[in-house]
Amino acid sequence: MYKRQLLISAVLAKLELTEVFKVARSAIDEPRGKPHPGVFLSTASELGVEPAECVVVEDSIAGVEAGRKAGMRIIAVPPAHFFDRPEYKVADVKLSSLCELTDEMLT
Repeated sequence: MYKRQLLISAVLAKLELTEVFKVARSAIDEPRGKPHPGVFLSTASELGVEPAECVVVEDSIAGVEAGRKAGMRIIAVPPAHFFDRPEYKVADVKLSSLCELTDEMLT
C-alpha cells in the first residue's frame, strides 16, 4: 500500500469515518494525477453513480480543476493564502473552513 493510501486509511480510522465511506481513493491509484479527472471518474464508476450526481470537496487548484473536468459539483476549501486566487472561481461553493460545510451543500 502506498504512503498516501496509508494516510487516507489512518485519517478515516482516526476520525471514525472508515464505515462512512464505501470507497477511498487517491490520485496515486490512477495512471495520471490531478488535474486529470481520472480519480474522480474512477470513484464515481466504482460507486455506480453518474459524475453529475457527485460533489467534490477540494482544497487544491488541481483538484478543483479535476473535479470540474469530471463534470462534478465542486466545493472548494482553499488554504487561506490562496483563498482569493481566480482558479477557485469555477467552484460551485467556496468555503474558508470545512466547519462551514453543511448537509445542504452536499445534496
